[in-house]
Amino acid sequence: MRRPAPHRPAAVELATAILIVGSLANLVGTLGGGISIGGQAAPGPIILGSVVLDTMLVVIGVAVRTGRWWIGASNIVAVVVFLYGTAALGSGMSEIPLVFAVLYGVVFLAVFLNRAWFDAMRSWRDRGHGRRP
Repeated sequence: MRRPAPHRPAAVELATAILIVGSLANLVGTLGGGISIGGQAAPGPIILGSVVLDTMLVVIGVAVRTGRWWIGASNIVAVVVFLYGTAALGSGMSEIPLVFAVLYGVVFLAVFLNRAWFDAMRSWRDRGHGRRP
């Protein structure tokens, strides 16, 4: 008999929404020419790095929603919080990087504090549940 998956906590739903929607918004902004440094267009390597990071965060958001990669997600998101926090401080407390630093800080806490759910999801999958017949 198939058992239902453990109930996904609301904090994990919020974290995945922030990861996926926030990263897609950043990706669209970056590809639309929205990155500037000191009023000048950002150099190519910074744009490329931003595209890679945002794409990676979308993938991590999908993985977190399915109950996977909590350790990797929390580590990568901690680095992202540091990057956005540094960008906010370096630009004289610019609002946009500060907002993203706070949002990704919420993601970090949500993932880290709900690690028991990720463990329950792993156990559920290990028992053969969640596979299509």
